[in-house]
Amino acid sequence: MATVLLVDDEKSVRTTLRAFLEEAGHEVFDAAGVEEANAWVDRQPLDVALLDILLPHGSGLDVARHIRDRQPDMRSVLMTAEPNFESASQAIRLRIFDYLVKPIDRRQILDIVGRAASDVAQEREYALLLGEKKRFGEDMERRVTERTAELSKSTADLHALAARLQSIREEERKALARELHDEFGQNLTALQIDVEWLAQRLRTADPDDVAQVQIRLGAMSPLAQRLTEMT
Repeated sequence: MATVLLVDDEKSVRTTLRAFLEEAGHEVFDAAGVEEANAWVDRQPLDVALLDILLPHGSGLDVARHIRDRQPDMRSVLMTAEPNFESASQAIRLRIFDYLVKPIDRRQILDIVGRAASDVAQEREYALLLGEKKRFGEDMERRVTERTAELSKSTADLHALAARLQSIREEERKALARELHDEFGQNLTALQIDVEWLAQRLRTADPDDVAQVQIRLGAMSPLAQRLTEMT
């Protein structure tokens, strides 16, 4: 059902049309003049306005202009007992929903209000869909931005991890090189000591020393082999 603003300076017309509308389940707010009608527009959300053209101190067209400024999704319907080209032209410029000629019967008023209310509902539903579409687009854009930021951070983290692993590998290589160098140096020193020992013993040419030399040579062979494998 619709919320309807009924504007007519004749009380009998307001009473009759109001009865038709309320019997059909519509909520009706009525006014006898422009100022009172505009006050309803300013404080009450409305769907349809039924506007008599000839009003005291103005016209229904003045109310229609106020409606266009304050509640542009409302539908305005003009009512007149004396239709003329001028009012019809102004109605077109104001994008009035329809134009009724008095006297207006129950079927006419309910039909026009029903069509106007349906038109308003469709426009508002469309506006809601557009709003939801916009919010959905904004939400998707926000999610894409957040995901992109997360991926960028993950990529940076992976790069940092790769750099850290490379650094660890370099440290391990250096440590292994130092370890091999130290072991090689120790073994080489031991070999040099044995060589000096052999040189001293060979100078004496003692048979007992020769036997000792043979033992030392036997021990030096595996050490020399090990040093060869390390190079």
